[in-house]
Amino acid sequence: MSHIRQFDHVGITVADLDSVTAFFVGLGLEVEGRTFVEGEFLDTISGIPNSRTDIVMLRPPGGGSRIELARFVRPDHKPG
Repeated sequence: MSHIRQFDHVGITVADLDSVTAFFVGLGLEVEGRTFVEGEFLDTISGIPNSRTDIVMLRPPGGGSRIELARFVRPDHKPG
């Protein structure tokens, strides 16, 4: 059985992007960037037509694997 040697990033979908971003920044990660994503690519990978997300990319100081935080703008978030 092979073991994981490396990974690029981990994606986490959250309801409150600002609070979760602040949490990870408090742990020492740095905000690499923030943007909106929508269109055919997102619709395909999420399986949700006409979706739109707000994304924050975080990285540890000095580089390395990233954490991608995403919040759906469309459709509305519904706990469940």
